[in-house]
Amino acid sequence: MRLRRVAVALAVVGLLLVPAPLYLSAAGTALSPPPKTPSVYGAEPVDLGTADGRETVLRYHSHRVVLSVHQVSRRYSAGEYRAPNRTRRTLRAAISDGNAADDPAVRADLRAVARNYTFLTGEYHGGETYVRFRVRENGSVVTAERVTAARVANVTARRRAVDYGSLSAAEQRTVDRIVDNSTDDWGYRPRVDAAFADRLPALVSVDGTLYSLHAVAHVDDLGAGFTGFVYGVYAAGVGVVLLVAAGGLALVDRYRG
Repeated sequence: MRLRRVAVALAVVGLLLVPAPLYLSAAGTALSPPPKTPSVYGAEPVDLGTADGRETVLRYHSHRVVLSVHQVSRRYSAGEYRAPNRTRRTLRAAISDGNAADDPAVRADLRAVARNYTFLTGEYHGGETYVRFRVRENGSVVTAERVTAARVANVTARRRAVDYGSLSAAEQRTVDRIVDNSTDDWGYRPRVDAAFADRLPALVSVDGTLYSLHAVAHVDDLGAGFTGFVYGVYAAGVGVVLLVAAGGLALVDRYRG
């Protein structure tokens, strides 16, 4: 009788432990604070009078004003443009020749590009070839004037730079933490719900110094839910052992009876 009670107790505990990966994972997700961003951000002072400073702006921030024409295709922008492949050919022609032939099928796409971007580049990741892109007469006239990388960098900084003093106290704290933790080249990893996190990468002017806040590392963080799942697997293993032990004790009790 005593063995039977022990077997029942072990079986109950084992049954409770076997599904542990499910509820420990859910508990970890529910009880943990908001996750951190997958990127670690650093702050780099930018001097637009130097080639290095302009390169930093172009590398991390020019995508807001410069369109790489390879992005206009069915592969990369399906649903964003009506005729992406024909639009890409028109943009390439504009970069190459300074203008493009009228193609009624892409006028709406060209107007959309002109609304969102000021410059074009034919390079996959930017480069030395930039043009000032203009669309007139409802998209029937397309012109492209070659410009320097320095002009693109300066326009990007003028349009995208944020004055530190205009930020809220919470946004300033996030910026301060990124700047203060950048001296060791590691940077700072804000939480996804932190003020200003949704505006990164960003250019911020702090007391007359322009900083480029951009990703310096990437962290593969599976989160508290996954950690709970791992611990749950161990607990489930213990539960299986207890169930086996309970079965063994039940057999022994039956054999004795």
